[in-house]
Amino acid sequence: MKRRILAITLALSMCLSVSACGDTSDGSNKNVSQGTGDSVTVTTDSGNGTLDEKWIHNFYVEPNMNYANHEYFYSYFKEHSENPDSADYISDANYYVGLYCLDDFDFQGAYDAFEKGDSTGSALCSFAMGRWYMEGKSGEWDFAKAEEYFNKSVDAGCVEANYGLGMLSLYGLGTETDTAKALEYFDKALDGSEKGIIVDTYAAMASVYSSDAFGVDRDLSKAIDYYEKICEIAEWTKKYGIELTELRRRAGGSDNIEEVYAFDDIEAAHAFVENVEGGLNYVNFDEPNYAPKLIYESARYSEMPFQFQKHGNHHEAEYETGWNLLKYACDLGYADAYYYMGTIYYNNHFGYMKAVGIESYEPDYETAFSYYEKAANAGSTEGMKELARSYLNGKGVEKNTDKAIEWYEKAASRGDSQAYIFLGNLYRSTGVLGPDIPKAIDYYEKAIAAGNYAGYNFLGYIYASGTEAEVDYPKAIDYLEKGAYFGNTSCMTMLGDMYADGIGVDKDVDKAFEWFEKAGRAGDAEGYQKIGNCYYNGKIVDQDYEQASKWFLRGAYELQDGKSFVNIGLMHQNGYLNGGFHCSQYYEWAGDDGYAQGYYRLAKIYYNGSDGMAQQLDKAFEFYTKAAEMNYADAINMLGVMYVKGQYVPVEPETALGYFLRAANLGNITAMENVGQCYLDGYGTDADCNAALEWLEKAKEAGSSTENLDQLIETARAGTQGN
Repeated sequence: MKRRILAITLALSMCLSVSACGDTSDGSNKNVSQGTGDSVTVTTDSGNGTLDEKWIHNFYVEPNMNYANHEYFYSYFKEHSENPDSADYISDANYYVGLYCLDDFDFQGAYDAFEKGDSTGSALCSFAMGRWYMEGKSGEWDFAKAEEYFNKSVDAGCVEANYGLGMLSLYGLGTETDTAKALEYFDKALDGSEKGIIVDTYAAMASVYSSDAFGVDRDLSKAIDYYEKICEIAEWTKKYGIELTELRRRAGGSDNIEEVYAFDDIEAAHAFVENVEGGLNYVNFDEPNYAPKLIYESARYSEMPFQFQKHGNHHEAEYETGWNLLKYACDLGYADAYYYMGTIYYNNHFGYMKAVGIESYEPDYETAFSYYEKAANAGSTEGMKELARSYLNGKGVEKNTDKAIEWYEKAASRGDSQAYIFLGNLYRSTGVLGPDIPKAIDYYEKAIAAGNYAGYNFLGYIYASGTEAEVDYPKAIDYLEKGAYFGNTSCMTMLGDMYADGIGVDKDVDKAFEWFEKAGRAGDAEGYQKIGNCYYNGKIVDQDYEQASKWFLRGAYELQDGKSFVNIGLMHQNGYLNGGFHCSQYYEWAGDDGYAQGYYRLAKIYYNGSDGMAQQLDKAFEFYTKAAEMNYADAINMLGVMYVKGQYVPVEPETALGYFLRAANLGNITAMENVGQCYLDGYGTDADCNAALEWLEKAKEAGSSTENLDQLIETARAGTQGN
């Protein structure tokens, strides 16, 4: 079961309006200041009133609502949820208190609020309690209780709660799977007025008809119709344009890429690109080359393994589709497509190479260089920077530092301020042209002038570390505070580190955490992770695993950060947290959000049969493959091991060696040893002591701690002398 089905997160804040549940009588109106000069209307009733829908809308949906306003609104809801015997008490206010607690990852506070509201007649809170038990927030799923609360909510007049009953039936949660019954419940839920649940309901119905997983005939026209209804509801539903566009493509049944991605419906195409997750570029439809750009963005979307919705419609990476789209965009001369194709060859991206049958065990730098050259000549600054890197490192072309600088300068002259950062790095003490710190500083200042405020972070580090210039803490802090002011999160986290460790300032835990949290709120999960790590390790604060988990959860759910999900999984796996989901679930969510280590750790659990789960080699192979397709070297090596041992797959020495070579070329030390052993023993290839010696020595240079490695090296060396 996927996270978007079984988790109450901020998505739940797209809440049921109270007008759909319980008492809807009018009462006296009170104007409440938002603190912004505007006012909103709150409707109350003696004893147990209702809240005006506009007021709720402003609290949750208004994009310009700032944190202070949320705090203010919370205090209002809290005031009206405190005393059930008060004339000001509104039982539904507990629901919003609960949502606020969820937003702050205070799960106990949320549960207490929902339970209190339910016990005092709030159909809305009864619905929330049903979701709570359906989604396992109590530490374990209790589908019988979920059903009980959903029925209670429906009986109290909240027709939208039929959505919860439908989900139980659709997925067989505590009952027999019954798709027909689920659809009946969904139809009833659509009689409500709450847009959020109507959207969820349409999306669930679309998922039924867009796949063969629910025992009904696939009907893409119905699915498309449901998504079209969603996109008509409100602006925030436009993200479903991606699913709508994909369904239209599938319904077309065409294998012709140009025809499939013609997008007769420009609005759908617009929604497709505008809302793709993963930081893709916005398409300006006034551009003359918007069509190839759209194809390129579609290609990038195809490779992303993430859960797009709350209804289990998991977007699997489609590397073959992505490859074909990229090739098509290249044929149309789109510069960034050339760049990305070059990156695939440069990194020897396993997912793409496997999908299109390219048997290459090491990066193809020459082909990569040719694509980067095309990209650069077509005007791509990304291509220019990669071309510069190729010249700098001698990858696919003869090493030429002057050429590297030339191409970085060209990218900078085209407005790519990051190129100035790269140039500055070249002149640092670790750079190939360094140390020339004044020149590095000059380039960082150019980057800042061009709008790249990461330059402040590098300047701050130079003056704070004292390794490349005389220590000047006031200057360092000045640079970092300027960068933070302009939103650079690296400056924020570095300021936090300085206050945490007392570097150049008095040690101040509160200020350290303030800067870390600012970074998190600005979208950098590392900020939340730093606070979590402080509690986890007992650094500058008392060790507190519960507090650590709270901050990791913020990074996970608020920012969809895969590393944060892995941290939570590790805490469960190591016994530091009880309740909640099994560690394997957090690892899967991490992988779903593009963090390959999550899939790898999940595969290890299945491979070893650990953490209370039986060994399932088929599942291990599946998730090792998912991680491998994301170019995760440890997983690629393990696929080789499975082909050596014949675990789930047949024993295939040549296939195993291929995996070891690919992982070794990505820097995996164990794979280097495995390659050396294969060449030494003639496993999957002819015996070759020279090749064996090369790989075993690489493993040693990379830091291998294998006990018999020196012995293997001597054996290989002796073999070379014997030849």
